[in-house]
Amino acid sequence: MEKIIYKYIIKTERTIFMVISKYSLIGAILQYHPETAEAFNEMGLGCIRCPSSARETLEQACNIHGIDLDTAIEKLNSVIG
Repeated sequence: MEKIIYKYIIKTERTIFMVISKYSLIGAILQYHPETAEAFNEMGLGCIRCPSSARETLEQACNIHGIDLDTAIEKLNSVIG
């Protein structure tokens, strides 16, 4: 049985799938996919240490730090498979 938690997070009985988009909250990405922490650091986004990350979207973080959004989405999605 599927349950939609957020618009881009689908939870089945055993697995959680997350599609990272510009609307994804940094905190949610890190919560569901902690393996993305290294990718955030490599891109210059110190999101692990930032208190705003729980409420900040990937688009907002990229705009603030001058990171290309499409590149960030592609890199993070490649990390989570």
